[in-house]
Amino acid sequence: MALVGSAFNWSFVKSGIWTRIYMGPLISGTPFQVLELATAVRGSTATITFTLDGYSASPPFFHRFPGAIRTSFAGSPPLGSTGRWAVILAYPLSPWAEFWLLPNANCFAHIAAF
Repeated sequence: MALVGSAFNWSFVKSGIWTRIYMGPLISGTPFQVLELATAVRGSTATITFTLDGYSASPPFFHRFPGAIRTSFAGSPPLGSTGRWAVILAYPLSPWAEFWLLPNANCFAHIAAF
């Protein structure tokens, strides 16, 4: 159920620091989740380079997702979806999952199911 409510659960993530942005049961109405990012600086647009690590009690047990996305400020913290997906994930239902993010710039992040 946590992913269903995560559209409003944005985490502030500091540049260069691994930060856990989600932990708990992975329950979703769809087999896909997405990572969304938004810059943390009001009025700015920036390219954020990141590494996302996903851990799950169900296969796949671990996966690393490197990437980059050009994004802008969407509020502090953002509310709902930005509509810009940095990564599309395909984790099945799991009794426990964690997602850790390492960005190159301060940002807001969340995992959502669509």
